[in-house]
Amino acid sequence: MHFHPPVFLNSDKTKIMLVGTSARLNNVHENDFSVRIDGNDLEYVDNFKCLGVVIDNQLKWHKQVNNVVRNVFCKLALLRRVKPYLNVDTLNVLYKSMVQPHFDYCSLAWYGRFKEDCHRLDVIQKRCARVILGVNYYTPSNYMFQEPRWSRLSDRNDYVKALMIYKCLNGLAPQYLNNMFNYVHDNHDRVTRQAAADLLALPPIFHGITLSLLNFRLAIVALSCGIILTRLLEMLLMFSRLRQCIKVAICMK
Repeated sequence: MHFHPPVFLNSDKTKIMLVGTSARLNNVHENDFSVRIDGNDLEYVDNFKCLGVVIDNQLKWHKQVNNVVRNVFCKLALLRRVKPYLNVDTLNVLYKSMVQPHFDYCSLAWYGRFKEDCHRLDVIQKRCARVILGVNYYTPSNYMFQEPRWSRLSDRNDYVKALMIYKCLNGLAPQYLNNMFNYVHDNHDRVTRQAAADLLALPPIFHGITLSLLNFRLAIVALSCGIILTRLLEMLLMFSRLRQCIKVAICMK
């Protein structure tokens, strides 16, 4: 197949990668097809780093997690070296500026694909907390995360998803992301409980399409976060009214 792009592409930096399930990829061989740009055959790869994210042909993100683990271990070694000369607050600042960006970068796409990968990242985050606080292996995680005011990676990823949902629903995200989500009452005119409650319409799931799975996970998080936030606001409102009633009762006494 000959390809004539409208813009100039560097054939040395342009690669070919087929994305699909393992069963489908096993039926395709490298010699079955070729792509040429300006007379140069492009290299066929099964993974490629694009803007700092390692994308594999099955979208399992194992190599991306390995890349994050390797980068975090390098930064953790630096924290060990400077730990004797800095206090906990300064080490916490270094962690948030040097280590945490590796966990957060494009985590909306690759985090949470497999539990074993999430467990590896959680273990590394706990190790960073032990290095900064100087505690032993048997220290509970709740104490370690409470002292420097950290969030677990799973909670932080849910926050990032909820923030992205908020941007998509309020027109603050790119248009192609805004079009992925709509309300139930926008799909039909029938009066249903979901439409009356202003719930999001869950996108359909197709096998082998990770983007649809990502949309489904985002929609589920948006629904759960919306319910949780609504209940929290109701509880805060009741708590504020209760405080006012107590103050009035105290004043009357």
